[in-house]
Amino acid sequence: TPHSIAAAEGKLGEVSAQQIDAVREAMVRARAADSAGDKGACEQALVDAERALKP
Repeated sequence: TPHSIAAAEGKLGEVSAQQIDAVREAMVRARAADSAGDKGACEQALVDAERALKP
């Protein structure tokens, strides 16, 4: 999952703690949107998670 990837990269020092937090927050939003059936919000949250991992 993006969360586990971010956590692993963080341990390697490739991703900052702020990036990991941003990915976690985006994934929480994605899960909530998915549970609510809001596909657009879910997809946007996933885009936000991916964007947070970019340098």
